[in-house]
Amino acid sequence: MYDRLLFAFVFLCLSLQAESVSSSVYAQLLGKENASVWYQSKTAEALADFGVDASKVQVKRMNGFAPKLIGEGLYSFSCFDVWYNESLLNACPENERLFAVYHEAAHIALGHHTQDIALLSAWLAAYPISYWAYSTYDDVSYLYYVLAVLGTYAASTLFAARSRDKEKQADLYAVEKLVQLGKKDIILSHLHVLQHSMNAGDGEVEQTWHYSPSEQYAYIKESLASPLATE
Repeated sequence: MYDRLLFAFVFLCLSLQAESVSSSVYAQLLGKENASVWYQSKTAEALADFGVDASKVQVKRMNGFAPKLIGEGLYSFSCFDVWYNESLLNACPENERLFAVYHEAAHIALGHHTQDIALLSAWLAAYPISYWAYSTYDDVSYLYYVLAVLGTYAASTLFAARSRDKEKQADLYAVEKLVQLGKKDIILSHLHVLQHSMNAGDGEVEQTWHYSPSEQYAYIKESLASPLATE
C-alpha cells in the first residue's frame, strides 16, 4: 500500500506545479536521459497519429530508480512526457514495443494525467480538515486516527482502481487507432504476449496499476470483435 501512497503523493504535488516545472522534477525522479532514437521517432509518429503535437512531449529513458517508484516490470510510463524502460523493452519483439508506444501515446491523447489531479487534491485536502478537528476538539482524537487510516486506505485503493481503468482506456484507444491505421498485426502480437503470460500461469496476477493479463486479453479480444475492428 505504501508504494501507492508515495507515488500518489508525489504525483499530486508535481501535478499542482507548472507543467514545465513538473516535467523537470519528473525527469529527476524517473530519468532525464533522452530515450534511444527508435523510441523517440516511433513515439513522435504515434502522437501524430493521435493528433498530438509531439514537440511538446519529451521521450526519456527510465533510470534505475523509476521501477522502484512506479513498479517493477513496467515497460513504460507517461505523465506530460513519456519514459520507457528500455532494458525490458529491448528484449521484446518490435511489435510489442510498438504496442507500448501507442499505449503511452493514447494516455497523452486522452489527457489522463490531468484527470487525476482533482481526485488526489480532494484526498489530500481532507487531511488538514481532519487535523483541525483533532487539534480543536479533544474528544475526536481517536476518531481522527481512525478516519486517517481508513481514508488513506480508501484513497490508495481508489487511486489504484482508477489507474487500472485508465490503463484499459489507453489499451482500447491504442487498439482502435492501430486498427484504423491497418496495423492490426501489432495488436495480435500483443495478444500473443498476453497469452504466453496466461499459459505460464501469470494470467490472474493483477498488478497495482494494471488489470491482469487474462483481463487485458479478454477486453482487447472483445474490442477486436467489434464492428469497427472488423471493417
